[in-house]
Amino acid sequence: MKHVLTIEGDEVTQVEVAYTWADLLPGMLAVIANPDASFDGRTMIEGELMRMARAADLYVQYRKAGGE
Repeated sequence: MKHVLTIEGDEVTQVEVAYTWADLLPGMLAVIANPDASFDGRTMIEGELMRMARAADLYVQYRKAGGE
């Protein structure tokens, strides 16, 4: 989650910006494809992609079981 502050006169507003998987994926794939990327960075991204895949699998199971 990213927080963006805007200042207008004396008023400060904070807005939360939530990125989607579609927003994040190109950058994640670029890190994995980069031979100079750190081991920790690649491992973290691989873990996040596995987490997303598991969530997608659970959603498919839920829909097959008649979930709406």
